[in-house]
Amino acid sequence: MAVPVQTSPAFRPGVGHALFADPYLRNPDHTNHDVSRDGRSFYLARRGARNASIVVVLNWFEELQARMSEK
Repeated sequence: MAVPVQTSPAFRPGVGHALFADPYLRNPDHTNHDVSRDGRSFYLARRGARNASIVVVLNWFEELQARMSEK
């Protein structure tokens, strides 16, 4: 949800509205979303994704160099 606010001369919240429509997952037991470091993007788990996985590669540049030197 997002709510516009007025801060001057006094704090006054506006009418809230949904930022995203379903089909995003909701789970009260854990967080299934995040905000990028620069605050410009949201990352959400989408409902209905089958066989979905996330692959995180650490030290990817070193792995790339190793794979390139094999050829």
